[in-house]
Amino acid sequence: MACRIINGKKIIKLAGILLLTGFFYSVKAQGLKLDAQKLDSLDNFTGLTIHQDPRIYWVLDRRREVSRKINNSGSGYRLLLYSGTKRQDAYTYQTYFKQIYPNLETYLTFSFPNFKLMGGDFRAKDDAQKVSDHIKNLLSINPILIPQKIDLTKVYQGN
Repeated sequence: MACRIINGKKIIKLAGILLLTGFFYSVKAQGLKLDAQKLDSLDNFTGLTIHQDPRIYWVLDRRREVSRKINNSGSGYRLLLYSGTKRQDAYTYQTYFKQIYPNLETYLTFSFPNFKLMGGDFRAKDDAQKVSDHIKNLLSINPILIPQKIDLTKVYQGN
């Protein structure tokens, strides 16, 4: 009986090794982004046939795109321009902000029951403060500097 348990453990280990080997081979083949012609030559070379869903390339491209977006973000500041329950007020402040700073992005979010309007992507606190002071003088709002992850491709460069 003890002999069967040892043999069973060896079989499980061997199956695990084979499974991992197949997994790493599959990952390597997907990473190479092989087309059908290359897969045929690979089949002839290794004697293995790879069966995979053609949509796997879409998933891999989507993952690369998401990864690129994550790498383009960093710490910085945004201005909280409006926080309240009235959507129309948020849109009004968004319009005013875009008229003054057309090159800066605005971000409107809704978290029940409030709308929050944020503006700009600032790397430096000084830049955010300058824009905040300028908006205070033009509009009857008092923007608040909020530390946040920002899109580094849209960082404010000054006027």
